[in-house]
Parts: sequence; structure tokens; C-alpha cells
Amino acid sequence: MNTDKPTPEPAPEAPKAERGLYDKFVVRRRDGRDAPGQKHDGCRYFVIDMDHDEHAKDALRAYAENCSTDLPALADDLREWLGDPPLPAPEAPATEYEFYERQKAEILRRQQPAERGGADAPLLAAARRYITAKTAHDALADKPPTRARERTAQELWREVVAAEADMRRAAGLKVSR
Repeated sequence: MNTDKPTPEPAPEAPKAERGLYDKFVVRRRDGRDAPGQKHDGCRYFVIDMDHDEHAKDALRAYAENCSTDLPALADDLREWLGDPPLPAPEAPATEYEFYERQKAEILRRQQPAERGGADAPLLAAARRYITAKTAHDALADKPPTRARERTAQELWREVVAAEADMRRAAGLKVSR
């Protein structure tokens, strides 16, 4: 710990659990940027004993996870140093058409009849289909039009209309065409 006022080292006989944070190491930068007047003059550093500290590996794993977005090479190096397997390569982004096809498949999956039995099961199933399809359709309305989006929007709108008709039928209301 490098601070203006050094923290005194605890008595050697003090139990480890009671020692807390104290100046145990003197850390210097190899590039000299911790010299007086330089960018890192007076910076504080925290040293972890990777060979004997039982918490060190977990701390570095957490640091690697935390810095993985901004400093991916450092995160990878830390994981490698720890002996952890490399993270799987990210999935290639789906094409826009594949994305909307997956959305459509999810909507179709949700069309299954309500798990709950009873007289209101058809109404609940139709309502769930309606809400899912309408939400997806409305989300497309905010995007610039493309052929894939238009095709998907048309399919979603047909699903909205069909689900609305099913809800009306289940509720005993007249269905208009």
C-alpha cells in the first residue's frame, strides 16, 4: 500500500485475521512513471501472493471478469496464468433474417396451450399469444424497414389478429372478419 501516511505494520504476534490492511511491500513501476511529478506518483498498489494466499486466485478471476470488456487481452492473460480454460469464442452474430426467425420460433413455442387447466385456459393461451406477438410486432415498428423485417412483421400481425380472434371466441364474444 503506497499512501502519504504509511500504515504501521501490526505486531508479528497479532493473529492473521486481526492484521487488516497495512504496508507490507514497496512497489515501484518498471517504466519509472511513479517518480515524483510523473503520472503515477503516489498511486496506491495492492499486492497478492499467488502462491500462498488462498483467496488470490478468486480475486484475480473476479478482476479478469470485471476487466474483460475494456481489457480483453489482460483478462485472457490472467485466465491463462491462473490455468483456467479460455472462454469459448463468442457466437457469430446471426443475420437479421435468422434473428427474426428465432423470434418467430419463440413466439410459436409460446403458443402452446396454457399449462393450467380449466375453463379459462384457452383464453389465457390466446392472451399470451396476443401479447407476445403484439410486443414483437411493435418492436419491429421502431426499426428501419427491410424485407426480412417486413415479412416478419406481416407474420406477426397475422398472429396478432388470430390470437385476438381466439381471445374473443374464448370469452364468448363475436368474432368479426
